[in-house]
Amino acid sequence: MGELVQEYSMTSIEQNIKPKPSLSVHPLRSSSIWERMNYYSAPGVSIAVIQDYQIVGVACYGVRETGKLDYVTPQSMFQGASISKMVTAVAVLLMAEKGILDIHADVNRYLKSWKVPANANWQPVVTVSMLLSHYAGTTVLRQPGYRRDQDLPTLQQILNGESPSNSSPVIVNMPPGMIMNYSGGGYTIVQLLVEELLNKPFAEIMQEYVLEPLNMKNSTYVQPLTEQFHDRAATAHTHGGRPFTDKWNVYPDQASQGLWTTPTDIALLLLELCRSADGHSTIGLSSETCACMMSRTGTGLRISGRGKHLRFGHQGRGHGFTGEGVMYRYGGSGAVIMYNSTQGQTDLLEEILDRIAVVYGWPEFIPSDFCNEALVIDATPLSGEYRLPTGEKLRITGDGSEIYMEFPGQAAFAIYSSDGITFHSNAVVGTAKFDFGEGSVAESIVLNIGGLTVRASRW
Repeated sequence: MGELVQEYSMTSIEQNIKPKPSLSVHPLRSSSIWERMNYYSAPGVSIAVIQDYQIVGVACYGVRETGKLDYVTPQSMFQGASISKMVTAVAVLLMAEKGILDIHADVNRYLKSWKVPANANWQPVVTVSMLLSHYAGTTVLRQPGYRRDQDLPTLQQILNGESPSNSSPVIVNMPPGMIMNYSGGGYTIVQLLVEELLNKPFAEIMQEYVLEPLNMKNSTYVQPLTEQFHDRAATAHTHGGRPFTDKWNVYPDQASQGLWTTPTDIALLLLELCRSADGHSTIGLSSETCACMMSRTGTGLRISGRGKHLRFGHQGRGHGFTGEGVMYRYGGSGAVIMYNSTQGQTDLLEEILDRIAVVYGWPEFIPSDFCNEALVIDATPLSGEYRLPTGEKLRITGDGSEIYMEFPGQAAFAIYSSDGITFHSNAVVGTAKFDFGEGSVAESIVLNIGGLTVRASRW
């Protein structure tokens, strides 16, 4: 059971979801969303669909906690995990628009109680812009969170890696501005900076700058979650669909992963970013700032696709929660999906997104049965040899009708795509994304296989 709110039927989505591609070349059997939820032990799922710059469908399935009859509704709140970063970036860039801070200035100019530490005799210069785009060279991928009965560390203790913090110190371990290195620790620096600059708790700042102006009334950065929200909060679940004994983790690093929210509220934010990019912002975000956010490097956003098919948004995967919001820059299509499980990585997300893409006609979106709908692509800009991190060569070749990938000592296998950038295969499970930089020939390939991400640069 559950609650379904829509302008027109979403039955074609919920009854025809295809599993992610396996190594089989046989057609994939369609399943209902209930079957896929059961397969991934996801007790509750909430979805918002955007079409023509409007929220046209909100669908909710299952329960907030296994074994209880608390059904997921459009007001049910999920932990946003790293989706929090996207909302944080919007607020910080708004502060820059108002002249409160300079995102290109050294953050040590603003920080008071803690400074980006020097390494030996070298003092790295880190900016807010670098931190928001993960180009600051900072460490700590993500903080694991804390049980609700644990003592919570201050931001300074988190940044220094001091008890009761359960993560390593945040330091700069590579030249800032050179390489994208995902860092939740970098967003913790941003949180401390804005709190000290405005002399307010972070949750109040986010409420003032983003949540209230956009009427995101089922969202909050308050950590720990106050009792007034408990009857709307979904419970986190581990593998096998077992609820967390303590319901959910607490994240004092709010900027990075502290947002509680709903798909509908995140959809409102995605729509605002589209309006702002067109010069019609509700909250005062300029089109120039949005252009920076939606560049290939991304500032607070995850970017995919190219040109008129560019998509933006963010994914979140925390302890017992998974979610993603994605929106086309042009055309007004998008979706947000959230559920209270982490089993199966993000496979359920991708399966539901695939089906939404097919039903609503998203352009150049790779569906699960991509090998049956792949484009014929010119191999010339892709072909060549790429250096793997091991120093060995990865080869890309083409015969006019198909493109092949060949790992060292292995036979070549065919790869397929619907946008000429991200490729899949029936031979192995994973993706290969070609990065063209500013040129017309691919400069590198980002491989994501078995949960491991590596970059191979052109030889």
